[in-house]
Amino acid sequence: MTVYYKYMQKVIKIIFPNKPHLDPIAAAWLLLKYGENKYPGIAGAPLSVWKSGQNPSLGVLKEWEEQGIVSLDIEGGTFDHHSEKEKSVTLLVAEVLGVDKNSELQALLRYVQEDDLAGLHNNFGDLAGVIKCLYKQGRDISNIIKVTLSILDALNFKEENWHIGAKREFEAKAKIIKIKRGNNKLKLIVIESDNVDVANYAKQNHNAAAVIQKNSNGHVHIFTNAFHRLNIREIVAAIRLRELELNNKPIRKLAELRRPGKIIDVQNWFYHDALNAMMNGSAALAETPPTKISLDEIVGIVVYGLSNDYISAGYQPEKEEYFRNIYNRIR
Repeated sequence: MTVYYKYMQKVIKIIFPNKPHLDPIAAAWLLLKYGENKYPGIAGAPLSVWKSGQNPSLGVLKEWEEQGIVSLDIEGGTFDHHSEKEKSVTLLVAEVLGVDKNSELQALLRYVQEDDLAGLHNNFGDLAGVIKCLYKQGRDISNIIKVTLSILDALNFKEENWHIGAKREFEAKAKIIKIKRGNNKLKLIVIESDNVDVANYAKQNHNAAAVIQKNSNGHVHIFTNAFHRLNIREIVAAIRLRELELNNKPIRKLAELRRPGKIIDVQNWFYHDALNAMMNGSAALAETPPTKISLDEIVGIVVYGLSNDYISAGYQPEKEEYFRNIYNRIR
């Protein structure tokens, strides 16, 4: 008796089977997050556990339906996938709510489906295994459910930020510059945004060779795509040289200007050798002074540093001499 298609009255409770695993907890998370319109009251419904080792009788299930109690993964209950062997409860709930195609939910839906039906897992890590370990420790069931719901919130925040937030920011704000490099063209993305995922989004979804991102604090970061194997040591040196000039500091030798990490008198820039990135501050170092170099100037340095010829949409060729002079001063 699966009744989820006709369930309409106000929900007063969500009930789980004894020691629920990830599938019904993830299904509950979907209902709490997306289900209020279809199931009024569910967003604030308390959570409960059917602790009996036996399935509830048809009479009990009928009472639950009449009272507005939604059951998950309990045979014969509201959302029961025992008669639909190819679907997890989470997928059933997603389909009923009409969110099964949402891009930000695909990793979760795949993970639960793999774990519940095949015992596999994907980039959500071993969350299902962690839940099993918590039960083995004798943890309180209600606390396990609350912890799992909180973890799912955190994981989904990242997915939403990537599939929705970063995508929206990129489409609204990104400037694309094509740089001639030999017989090829590199794609440089310039964007002003506080979204921490937008640079990776640009690299992964738009094959950006490099991304220059400026945030609202004035910090500027230069990220590169490992696929393109860019050498940015000259760019790093040129940026440090320009920062020294703007702060009236003595010019350092080229070997020092290229050095990974931080250097004396240019402490606000960090050359992350492993990531092949040049960063002015970070989320953990928000108090780092922003660069004095203008964004346009940084873009010009990067474009010149990556190209054989200074040819790029939106930037004047006559500026080539200016940036060449910066490079000449560090050679």
